Amino acid sequence: MRNALKALPVVLVCGLTFSALGCNKAPAQAALAAVDQAFTAAKPELEKYVPQEAKSLGDAVQDARAKFEAGQYTEVLAAAKDLTPKIAVAVEAAGKKKSDMVKAFGEMQASVPALVASLTAKAAELAKAKKLPAGLDKAKLESAQTEIINVNQSWTEIAAAFDKGDIAGSLQKAQGVKAKAEELATLLGVTGATATPGK
Repeated sequence: MRNALKALPVVLVCGLTFSALGCNKAPAQAALAAVDQAFTAAKPELEKYVPQEAKSLGDAVQDARAKFEAGQYTEVLAAAKDLTPKIAVAVEAAGKKKSDMVKAFGEMQASVPALVASLTAKAAELAKAKKLPAGLDKAKLESAQTEIINVNQSWTEIAAAFDKGDIAGSLQKAQGVKAKAEELATLLGVTGATATPGK
């Protein structure tokens, strides 16, 4: 009997511990579900615009799932409380990055086609010239004309991809096309997107 009484506090503590764990399970499950839903909804945009944050958050959500499976419900609640604002901040950062990319592409969309038009006109003018400028021969001019066609085609494809929602990929490719167009402008003597042929 005396031994049984000594064991009673231990039994009560264990019972209270398991009761607390049981009480925490439902809130932990609900919190984890809310975090999982928020991250899943945000994941596509996060991966496009803030990929490092997307990976970090994905790992944290996975870790919270593992804790839930291990019965660490208090830890899950703490993780969910920490993750909720982090996901919100990442979503805001992704939105800002997307907005900046759209703005940057818009600026190129206003200048690159005009530069390509100037290059096309300048190349046509030079093809009719009796004498080419220093540093430019017939072979270089013909190569430049081919590259201008390629740049124009690439830009058309990039603009179409941008319109379909590939903002990050389109911007990256557009930067390469812009650099190539500027290189051709230097070669042919075109000074700026609105340059008048022959000037």
